[in-house]
Amino acid sequence: MISTLASMVLAATMTMSSNATDGSPTDVIGDWMTPAGDSIVTIYDCGDGTPCGRLSWIDTETVPTTVDEYNQDPEKKGRPLVGIVMLESFEKHRSGWRRGTIYNPRDGKTYRSKIARQAGGILEVKGCVGPFCQTQNWIETEQKPMDAALEDTATETEEQ
Repeated sequence: MISTLASMVLAATMTMSSNATDGSPTDVIGDWMTPAGDSIVTIYDCGDGTPCGRLSWIDTETVPTTVDEYNQDPEKKGRPLVGIVMLESFEKHRSGWRRGTIYNPRDGKTYRSKIARQAGGILEVKGCVGPFCQTQNWIETEQKPMDAALEDTATETEEQ
């Protein structure tokens, strides 16, 4: 009975630790494919120990525009989408990163955000207005943004 209980506690502890983040920027660093599969966001250390995310690739065949046409800031409107910082200003939390912001180029608005690495190469990304949040699961990808661009070029060359 005691060994069964001890085994259950050990298994529960291991499961919780595998899903928890360590609160360092490296727990979310990497290249993440958005749910539509039409863009990659590269998350890196901002330089102050917190994560930032930059739009590093978009599928120009499926995304209707490659410029930031909905931004409400006239100085930013019309800038290329690739390279913009979408995620920033996060604070450490025991279960991920909170109190950050996420910019949505599809509507030109910035929302309060939370991000946390989940098991299985998933990044849970939340964009919030007041108490209401929309959640997306981004998938970690080994395909680097430059690799994606080179792959598109190679495919076009082969087809000619």
